[in-house]
Amino acid sequence: MRTTWVKKLDGGLSRLTRDLLRTMFIEDKIATDGVSLILDRELPPMIVKISLCSILGDEDALNDMFFTLGASGICPCGVLCSVTNKPPPTDTDNNIPSMSELDPEIQDISCADLALCHELCDKDVWARCDQLEACIDKKVLDEKERCTGIKFNPSTLLFCKELRVFVGPSSTSTGDPMHIIFANGILSMEIMLCMASVREEVDAYFEDVRNFSDEKKYRPKTTCFSKYREEHSHATLKVQASELLSDYPLLRAYLVTVYGVNATEPHIVSILLLFEICDFIRLLLKHPPQCEVQEISHKLQGLCKKYIEAFVSAYGRDMVRFKHHQLLHFPKQLGKQGVMLSCWVTERKNKAAKLGMHHTGNPAHQETWPDSRITRCACSKRLGG
Repeated sequence: MRTTWVKKLDGGLSRLTRDLLRTMFIEDKIATDGVSLILDRELPPMIVKISLCSILGDEDALNDMFFTLGASGICPCGVLCSVTNKPPPTDTDNNIPSMSELDPEIQDISCADLALCHELCDKDVWARCDQLEACIDKKVLDEKERCTGIKFNPSTLLFCKELRVFVGPSSTSTGDPMHIIFANGILSMEIMLCMASVREEVDAYFEDVRNFSDEKKYRPKTTCFSKYREEHSHATLKVQASELLSDYPLLRAYLVTVYGVNATEPHIVSILLLFEICDFIRLLLKHPPQCEVQEISHKLQGLCKKYIEAFVSAYGRDMVRFKHHQLLHFPKQLGKQGVMLSCWVTERKNKAAKLGMHHTGNPAHQETWPDSRITRCACSKRLGG
């Protein structure tokens, strides 16, 4: 229902994002005039001025909020850098060289060095928006949209010039690391790729992982690598993100037992580096002190670069997903913000709201029925019903 209504709105979610931020910064003036807070009745009110730190989301959410093309455009990274997409299969089949092959200064999403990806600043993005706005010819506009990765619509966030003082696209856009790695992310894909290689090399698969778990009395007992999951997983391992977060150490222990700590097989090197990145994510979820976060950020910059190189070495450039490139931006964003921002935990709570909206097609009931359903569901869970 949410998607149906948003599609009817000119500019979609980006229009809603723009209107929300306009209310906050232009009408309510929370950044210039501030908000009055009474902390002590015997003291005058404290004026607190609020600025925008981050616009956080997964790949689809960020594309919707900034009204960018994402993976369907030539530049999938939109407002962060100028890497190009992998060439489409039709180009590869017809031996048409990609832009990165024609010009060594143009990098695609398989590039492991962020310094070569021509990172964008806010002024770069706004200059591209101004170029799109100045286009008169429809064909020229369509081509510029494909090349920049930005869709032109004057009702959307990037084209609101009044907000440019308060909302910087490059400086605020933040990819959610939990979605990049765990929630339908690169880890579930790489596990399947790695285990396929393990089966070819040593004739071992998920059954051997389960036997290893039983032999070592791994606790808590996991269903992440169960027979059911094995039978229903193909390109990616079909498990919940929370299961991956808690159970990947079991798979690492098994692979290290089979291949050794100093394994040189490309697929083992790649997945062990990814597991090391996951270790840092688990640590960041515990909210370590600022000094430790900065140290982790510095270590992750080198580690993510090594991982992307290892993945390309193991599986080739064609297997790289855009989320691999998003991972390269994460350490720098982490160091800038000083804390790992994530929308993964609260997203799980959307289920109750979505269930509350089911079978509510009558607009007269849309404001009353969902509220009562959600309240009943919340009370039932709290009371153990």
